[in-house]
Amino acid sequence: MFVENNPKVAAVIQKTAADLGLEPGQFRVNTDPVARALGKSPARRYGLVFIDPPYAENIVPGAVKLLLKNGWLEPGALIAAEVEAKPQTGKPLNAEGLSPELEVLADRAYGQTRLVLWEYVCAE
Repeated sequence: MFVENNPKVAAVIQKTAADLGLEPGQFRVNTDPVARALGKSPARRYGLVFIDPPYAENIVPGAVKLLLKNGWLEPGALIAAEVEAKPQTGKPLNAEGLSPELEVLADRAYGQTRLVLWEYVCAE
């Protein structure tokens, strides 16, 4: 499942998935804002989640909390997030303090980009 509320980008995702040979039932592009898309329980759990919001939007903490709260992750799932290494506004992402259910596997900056990788370590 892809969550992308920009209609032009959502259309590109749709076309790219089809070009890669994916059938319509094998993927879904959700065009709701991320908070609405993750605000409900999913039909299935996921083992890998990529979060790549626009740098000016500080949505990673909220998105991760919704993933955890609403049961989006299977045990051992990986979450990869791309954020701004040194945000122009707001404070930097606190990767270690986001949730006790997440273990930081990597946290690296590459120029203006910062990549964080967590593992979902739950009691299930």
